Amino acid sequence: MCQWVLSVRFQLGFLFASDPQVMDPILVIVYRAIKTHLIHKMGATRTRAKTDAVTYIQLAGTVR
Repeated sequence: MCQWVLSVRFQLGFLFASDPQVMDPILVIVYRAIKTHLIHKMGATRTRAKTDAVTYIQLAGTVR
């Protein structure tokens, strides 16, 4: 099991907090990059590898 943390600058954090829909495409890109990295690291192929994710978002000291 791996854990990854994505930290963003205050300006992006403020944008994400004010409009959470903006964050969805960013999370898709980050997840795809991490998934691809792990699959290549294992030496597997995309068709055989199974990955999943749980997203926990904390904005400016609050929990969403």
